[in-house]
Amino acid sequence: MIDYSDDGRGLAVVLLHAFPNDRTLWRPQVEAFSGRYRIVAPTLRGFAGSDPVDGKAVTMDQYADDIVALMDDRKIAKAVVGGISLGGYVTLSLALRYPDRVLGIVLANTRATADNPDWASFREALVAQVEARGPIAVVENYGDKPFRPDCPEPIKAEVRAMMLKQPSAGLASGTRGMAARPDRSARLGEIKVPALVISGTKDAYIPSSDGEAMHRAIAGSTFVDIEGAGHLSNIDSAPQFNAALEPFLAAIERKSAR
Repeated sequence: MIDYSDDGRGLAVVLLHAFPNDRTLWRPQVEAFSGRYRIVAPTLRGFAGSDPVDGKAVTMDQYADDIVALMDDRKIAKAVVGGISLGGYVTLSLALRYPDRVLGIVLANTRATADNPDWASFREALVAQVEARGPIAVVENYGDKPFRPDCPEPIKAEVRAMMLKQPSAGLASGTRGMAARPDRSARLGEIKVPALVISGTKDAYIPSSDGEAMHRAIAGSTFVDIEGAGHLSNIDSAPQFNAALEPFLAAIERKSAR
């Protein structure tokens, strides 16, 4: 079972959360857009509220298959699918493997490349910490790095409380899955639907140059680099994130209505 929220009516928009979070990361977007669109926010397998996992790698393709199954269950033939960080990796898998199910994609604070050796080592060490100490290890390891430098403390507290709810096995599976994900850079040219790429100039994990590279590879895509935004730009810079998302969704809505 995949936990999810399903709010509003109209154009379906499926939003996929970052690691180590859950569907509630999208609260600012659910609040902002569910009056006009159907906003579906799932929690990926293994994270709080969804079916448990055993700590072995869950691949980006497995996560994507779960989302397509949820779309089938909710009778959503096609949707705008968007993701941030881990959710962006899953979005790329879904868009490339199920192109007939997407009306458009949003790739936020994410990249198409595979892990380099430094990232692979970091993830291996993080799994060991999680298995020994639980989710507090992730909270302490991440510190303030996911956030814009001037992020309000209540937002940090909200996200950290979300992290602490995550099962250790789910964190281990997600980390191992990200470490094993393939490089999809060479396939970005296959994406023919509208694409919005969002980065943050203060993202401590994925630089804006990675977003620009995806933008250049996806014909007709739009690139927005949010000034001052951190890695979790949808929540630490929600007004700017929503300002980028609104015209993108409106254009797809108009096109779908023709």
